[in-house]
Amino acid sequence: MKTYLLLFSFLLLLNCRNVESNSIESSSNTTESTSNSAVENQKDSLKIQTYKFEEINNSGILIFPLEMAESDNKRKTDYKDVGNFGHWNMVFYNTHTKNYHLLSEQKMIIERYFTPELDKSKKEEQLPFLFFEIKVDDYNQDKLLDLKDPTYLFVTDLEGKNLKQISPKNMDLTKWNYISSSKQFLISSKVDSDKNKKFDHYDEIRTYLVPIDSLESPKEIFSEEFKTELKELFKRDWKKIK
Repeated sequence: MKTYLLLFSFLLLLNCRNVESNSIESSSNTTESTSNSAVENQKDSLKIQTYKFEEINNSGILIFPLEMAESDNKRKTDYKDVGNFGHWNMVFYNTHTKNYHLLSEQKMIIERYFTPELDKSKKEEQLPFLFFEIKVDDYNQDKLLDLKDPTYLFVTDLEGKNLKQISPKNMDLTKWNYISSSKQFLISSKVDSDKNKKFDHYDEIRTYLVPIDSLESPKEIFSEEFKTELKELFKRDWKKIK
């Protein structure tokens, strides 16, 4: 009799452990399933928007400035604000070949872009470039790309390939133009003169030339000696008399 009781107790204990194990496994699977579902929902909440586009010079190549939306705007977003002053990337689509590519895979904010105007009467002056004013450096190290960070001038070919920066690094673009008679880009950029991680009206603006044939590193057009002379001249004529 004791033997039967011991055997019955052993089987009962074994059955309880199996039920507990199955319960834990089921709970684990439910948690994992819920977690995976949350991740999938998070992924699905992103909606790519390509409603803006334009053709480059009747070439059949289209530019799509990219925007991204979240379907559930009531919950707290998991993404940093791109801002309403630019785009986070662009897609170039060739309607002839059906091929497409991104402008770049690096993190950036594209503030403005410029395509050459089609003018047959001035075909010899048309530049084989697309121009972009882009932010790529978190200069003040606040983990954001925003209006406080420097803007650079970039160029690509007319297919949106071979992206190249032609304005100085760590300097904020203020103005640029193409000088057709000398075939050079004139670029003005603001340097953080006081090293306070800001670009404001107290900082110096420097001017550079970049030849179109090489797009080499920009060279400042005014020498340090000349700038020193300018400062001395200003001091002589405009310093307050005590």
